[in-house]
Amino acid sequence: MPGLMRLDLSDNHFSGSIPVFISEFKALIDLRLGGNSLGGRIPSSIIDLGMLCTLNISNNGVTGEIPSGLRKMVMLQQLDVSHNHLAGNLASVAELRGLTDLNISYNLFTGSIPAALVKFLNASFYSFLGNPSLCVDCGLNCDAGRNFRRCAHLNHIGLTKFETAMVVLGSSVPFFAVVGLGRMFQYRQRQKSDIEDGDILFNRVMEATEDLNDKYIIGQGAHGTVYKAFLGNNDDVYAVKKLMFEYSEEARAGMVREIKTVGKVRHRNLVKLEDILIKTNYGLILYRYMQNGSLHDILHEAYPPPLLDWSMRCNIALGTAYGLEYLHFDCHPAITYMNMKNTSFVITAEYAFTCTKSMESDVYSYGVVLLELLTRKKAVDPSFADGLHIVRWVRSVWNEKVEIGLVVDEGVYNNRYDSFVREQVIEVLRLALRCTDSEASKRPSMRVVVKELEQVYAALRIKLN
Repeated sequence: MPGLMRLDLSDNHFSGSIPVFISEFKALIDLRLGGNSLGGRIPSSIIDLGMLCTLNISNNGVTGEIPSGLRKMVMLQQLDVSHNHLAGNLASVAELRGLTDLNISYNLFTGSIPAALVKFLNASFYSFLGNPSLCVDCGLNCDAGRNFRRCAHLNHIGLTKFETAMVVLGSSVPFFAVVGLGRMFQYRQRQKSDIEDGDILFNRVMEATEDLNDKYIIGQGAHGTVYKAFLGNNDDVYAVKKLMFEYSEEARAGMVREIKTVGKVRHRNLVKLEDILIKTNYGLILYRYMQNGSLHDILHEAYPPPLLDWSMRCNIALGTAYGLEYLHFDCHPAITYMNMKNTSFVITAEYAFTCTKSMESDVYSYGVVLLELLTRKKAVDPSFADGLHIVRWVRSVWNEKVEIGLVVDEGVYNNRYDSFVREQVIEVLRLALRCTDSEASKRPSMRVVVKELEQVYAALRIKLN
């Protein structure tokens, strides 16, 4: 098809590498491959598509660096490579002189953001987030620079709390945490189910935590205790969750199966699981330590509170929904875990009567997180009257005849599209209330939630552009 001008293969289940023969479509002006399971490198021959105006390979698993020689693509205006595993610097991207829209978020890019790309940073800095090793050196000419590291201090400053809010989407589940960023679970299959005392990693963890001493505890709940283990350098810091097994062999075997099921989960919106270590009467789950905390920290603990405008909150909401949708519909068997961090108190009435962990309960938990994101109030906030939690409070204060500003955080409106954003905020608030309906059967599935949020986010991106 040498005359093919538009090729849209997005949101399917294609795997493998981007084929080299793609460069043979010389007339192509629009190429969309996003939302698949593509891997490998971007073929260098792609620069031969001299007529291409739009290139979207977002939400895949593409690796390597951006090909050099992009200057040949003089017609390219829109480039979206977000949510992949691309690395290297952005020098070749800076060669695209005709570029009007750029999204390189949630990759592994490093180094300074080139001067030619600063205009994109100022216009939509969320399109650069999720690249912890990127830095800015734009001085007073960079309005958005406050949300990124300064290059001069790259080796001395950790992730900003705002940046981490976009990477760690905040709703920490005991076995995993849902994430805006684009990170997958990785599980290294072991040859033995029991890890012997001589295991190198186990010994390093025990040494780093002084045999799981209480002073290394960073979190504790009904399902286990979490320790911080520093194993030697800045890239080797883990959150280690200890799960106790019951004494019966049957109960232990069941817990091991559950841990291994979680270990096999792979999705770009789920935080990276590094390893599991199984002992006789307990198990250790290791995942990367997120030093600046969760969405709860960003919404309620940081001072001064970081900027979270509507586009950022939409991104967080959608990324979280993607992860939960995957657990419900693309895992076999489906994984449900309703006790999302900081929402468990709100749904305990329901759980006490049903004694079940269900998809509907997960949806309720997600709705609570969505309400926190919209209102910037805690699930159980001191400002509420006695007996109220966030769901009851929102339902008691807001209805269609009441100004939305009475319940929604004013920071949502920090952009130039106030009336447009107001309608979108109302739409998402209605969705959150449906998710938290007292009748479980009336709650939407996470697949429906994702679809509705995608429509909201797509309309917002069109408006902002």
